[in-house]
Amino acid sequence: MRPLRAARDPERGASGFTLIEVLIAVAILGSALFILLEAHYMALRANTELRDEVMLRNLTAQAMGIAETEVCAGTFTDSQDFGKRYPDFSYSFDAQPVGEEYPALYEVLVTVEGPNVKREVRSFMLTRDPAAFLPEGVSPEDAAANASGAGGLTQRVTE
Repeated sequence: MRPLRAARDPERGASGFTLIEVLIAVAILGSALFILLEAHYMALRANTELRDEVMLRNLTAQAMGIAETEVCAGTFTDSQDFGKRYPDFSYSFDAQPVGEEYPALYEVLVTVEGPNVKREVRSFMLTRDPAAFLPEGVSPEDAAANASGAGGLTQRVTE
């Protein structure tokens, strides 16, 4: 019979890992996983923020288009929501003439509001107000009457 050998044979050298080596490997692996999970969480959060920002910009552009159309049609203030697709979001706009020297130029303030967000955009808009481009002394009625005739605009002289 052969005698039993000890688990570690000094002649063969060390066979296997010590407990400290295993703990160090687990700690390194855990640190690497923590860093990777943190990076993944930050990417998800950035994706959500970017998606919300793009949606808000699109809604603002849509509200600006509606405001431009309404101001050209003669409605200078309005407030509505965006319908069933975006039930928590609404917009409003207010247009004010810039001054008497530019009668067709309006300053338009568009506000888009949603849950925990409010964005205001101020822009200037030039309307196609026919009265603003008529020569002095010509009324819009005269311009419309003369436009159907063969000649150009004529001024009515009142004494």
